[in-house]
Amino acid sequence: FAATNGGGVFLSTNNGAGWVEADSGIGHPYVTALAVSGSSLFAAADYGGVFRSTNNGTSWTNVSSGLANTCVTALAFSSNGTNLFAGTDGGGVFLSTDNGTNWAAVSYGLTNLHILSLSGSGASVFAGTNGGGVFLSTNNGASWNPVNTGLDFPFVRSLLAVPNGGGTKILAGTWGAGIYLSTNNGSSWTSVNSGLVCRCVNALAACDSNLFVGTNGCAAFESTDGGASWGQINKGMDSPNVYALAVVPNGQGGTNILAGAGGIFLSTNSGANWVRLNSDNRSVMGDVHAFAMTGTESGTTKIFAGNNALDIHQVQVFVSGDNGHSWTQLGVNIDATRVNALAAFDVYVFVGTDNRGIFLSTDGGMHWVQRNNGLLDYSVNALTTSANDVGGMNIYAATSHGIFLSTDCGLNWRLTNTDQISTHAQSLAICRDRMFAAVSASVWQRPLSEIVSGLKGTGDNVPLRISLSQNYPNPFNPSTTIRFELPKDANVSLKVFNTLGQLIATFIDEPKRAGVYRVSWNASAVPSGSYFYRLSTGGIVETKKMIVVK
Repeated sequence: FAATNGGGVFLSTNNGAGWVEADSGIGHPYVTALAVSGSSLFAAADYGGVFRSTNNGTSWTNVSSGLANTCVTALAFSSNGTNLFAGTDGGGVFLSTDNGTNWAAVSYGLTNLHILSLSGSGASVFAGTNGGGVFLSTNNGASWNPVNTGLDFPFVRSLLAVPNGGGTKILAGTWGAGIYLSTNNGSSWTSVNSGLVCRCVNALAACDSNLFVGTNGCAAFESTDGGASWGQINKGMDSPNVYALAVVPNGQGGTNILAGAGGIFLSTNSGANWVRLNSDNRSVMGDVHAFAMTGTESGTTKIFAGNNALDIHQVQVFVSGDNGHSWTQLGVNIDATRVNALAAFDVYVFVGTDNRGIFLSTDGGMHWVQRNNGLLDYSVNALTTSANDVGGMNIYAATSHGIFLSTDCGLNWRLTNTDQISTHAQSLAICRDRMFAAVSASVWQRPLSEIVSGLKGTGDNVPLRISLSQNYPNPFNPSTTIRFELPKDANVSLKVFNTLGQLIATFIDEPKRAGVYRVSWNASAVPSGSYFYRLSTGGIVETKKMIVVK
């Protein structure tokens, strides 16, 4: 059996070779969990409670008596197979001792009632929560205690791989939990935050044996002992938020450090002092979010910097040919709201944006061309490169659809992986023959050879038909997400109406490329009630109902 997010329950009787829908009686497409005991099968439905089938999924009956919260997110049986636990979003845990016929709340000691997962092990039941860690009950849910020693919930924003004797050490900068260090290729991590008073890390860089970190709120820090301790290095820097760091040649055999922080700052003495480059570069360049470097035929280095939009949908890329001392805007503005990533090699410069995909310049940044052929998601989180077997470069782009690869300088992109790791990667780094990906609360690694050999043709990733999905969550307060698919480029209109047919909101009314789209709606300004959202494209109109509950 398979529970789906929007399609109900499916059954396969031939080891997955074929599937048929098996959710008659459930009536809720968002099925969040399944559990089985003997001949009884249970399904949890978002805002629908719990359903039971005793005929192998042919029909289902609602069994939610006493279940005060019907937003059920998890199901689990105890080891004896008679106690069934249901975790809910906001209501804690409920217990049924009669095969789901009746339920009772069992949440004493749970300081966080937003349950994400449940698991039974012997006489113990574990509950994973959204923000409160893990809780344990050894008495069938009568009481719960937190069990979180050493358990952190970091959001990894940056990664850095640096030499470590004959090996490599990897640093992960998190949003809220500071910095973690691994010296065994990511198998285990240790918190290294001594002296790091601000734990929201935006950027990491290394210069010789010194490590540097850019933070939100406390600007920059330096470590001279491999991350064991950190000291603040903000002399001359009048911006508290450092978004990007780069170590660049100084033209004299040494190195300088650049910091993107409301303009660009330069340090020529390992961060002891900082100088703003060009007194007006904050107003001209805005917040710099990305750096990239490439060598030139003359043996010098070009440094590129990409910013956050100063004006709506207008971002810029700047170049420095004198080791970061002066900057010049390249070509025309790019139609996007933020530069998330930069990558450069030879004469090629790639820009990853938050809403317009990837742009390429083949003349050092003087002119820009959009390069999104095969790219199904135009919000690019990260870019990185590696040398290929024919003397060229492979370019990797991380998006919420997965990691894409181009082997022809961005002319075409092909999806490499659609697993949970690839579709949630926020940062990428390559060290020797491996790629590291920062994914929410963890760091993952994979051999580059597997990524290249795992290519999937773009034709398999384009939707086969126009499709409008049911919004999720539904009912909702105050926000929900609408998903739709386009099999080819077309003009698209997506609008919301009330029950009188009056237009409430227009989400989209413009041409769109083929692909999968998600639109969020915040309904704070409208009253409770039923609303209809309508997709019009290619002569086809689809309408679905959604409910606002306040």
